[in-house]
Amino acid sequence: MSVFALSYDPKVSQLMQDLDLPGLPVEQIPDSSAVLCQTWLEQYANGDALSGVQVQALIDRASLHQEFLATALS
Repeated sequence: MSVFALSYDPKVSQLMQDLDLPGLPVEQIPDSSAVLCQTWLEQYANGDALSGVQVQALIDRASLHQEFLATALS
């Protein structure tokens, strides 16, 4: 599975950088839907999928955040 991020927030930009994900900040989204669609299609056809290590890192990070919030809110 390929991914393409649309960053609307610095946290999303940081995740894009951490995982070396392709994408665009919302202010750079092309006005032409055809250009954006072509960009997505190229990424889907030629992009790299997340590795198992990347997926596991995201799962681990989410678990840590979940534990922290559970502790902080109890």
